[in-house]
Amino acid sequence: MSYRIIRENGIVKIIMSESLSVNDIEKMKNELGLFEEITLVKLDLRNCSYIQSNVVSEIIDLKKELNRKNARLILTNVHEAVMQLMEISNLINFIDIEKDFSSYSVNELTEFFLDPENCDSASDYIAENYNDNLKQKMTELLYNTDPILKEYAILTVGKAFDRSLLTTIRENLDDDVGNVNKAAILALGWLQDVESKDKIYSFLKSPFIDVAEAAAATIALLSDEEDSAQLKEYLTDPDDRLKRITIKALSLINDEKSYLYLKNMLTNKTNEFIKTALVKAISFYSYPETADILLGLLRDESLIIREEAAYALIRIRAKNKIDEILTMIQKENGWFAYYATKAIGGICDSEACTNFLVNAYGNASKNVK
Repeated sequence: MSYRIIRENGIVKIIMSESLSVNDIEKMKNELGLFEEITLVKLDLRNCSYIQSNVVSEIIDLKKELNRKNARLILTNVHEAVMQLMEISNLINFIDIEKDFSSYSVNELTEFFLDPENCDSASDYIAENYNDNLKQKMTELLYNTDPILKEYAILTVGKAFDRSLLTTIRENLDDDVGNVNKAAILALGWLQDVESKDKIYSFLKSPFIDVAEAAAATIALLSDEEDSAQLKEYLTDPDDRLKRITIKALSLINDEKSYLYLKNMLTNKTNEFIKTALVKAISFYSYPETADILLGLLRDESLIIREEAAYALIRIRAKNKIDEILTMIQKENGWFAYYATKAIGGICDSEACTNFLVNAYGNASKNVK
């Protein structure tokens, strides 16, 4: 037989050999007809690098037959050549296609770490199904010379919350490759490794932006009542990029101290690059005055800041400011009314707002229209 069937509860998995023929589909239909209460059929094509075009129509027919029985058909682990055949046949949208990692061995699973399209999904699958065999393989990869394999092994161990490998992950903070550093920083945050926090602070100054942002996120994840004050010191650094990373870290901590630091910095004169980051950061706080601050920024001298303020008002859903904004749109014109109208478009979806904007259209300036 060119296929084998595995049944578990209402799910039937059919694993094909190297070929799939019309006769195979017919045999499957007959065998599936003997099963009761099938809810899902997975047709695993990982061994089929190519199928004939007449088989595709048979697969569609199989799907229709299963639908009549209230069961789904999913094709799994489909090769690119088979995908292309379905696209050429305009049938790609009629078939559900998924990756089924349960069909692969441990070594095959980790090979997906080198596949940009499947590396994250494979890592998630391993973490969700973590066992001794997978742990042994991840431990092996933690000492691998390939930085990509090492990176995803670290991330997978972190997702699996395997604290037994904590020491090894810490060692990778000293690795020469930025992505390995980033993976270690993130995993240590997930593993709640407070002891590594001081060392992670140094990565806020990393020349690699994704490493610095990972450090900001992890510091926030491991933060206590002292971290906002410690991060505040970086806000006076001459390096604008470090300031932006620090602003992000403070907004993620999201406590009263961090809010006050960011608000004070926003109200003092600063350049557009930093101010844009501050406007966005402030919108992640739920203080009543936040909407008033953002509303005031619709009059900023910088159009970039005005636009960021409009998006921020939408982000915080400032519905309590709708009447105030509508009144301002009615009284004013120009760039203020332009960005205020943008904000209203994202905040208010009521008929009253629609009618107001329709009535205001005639007297509006060109850009507001």
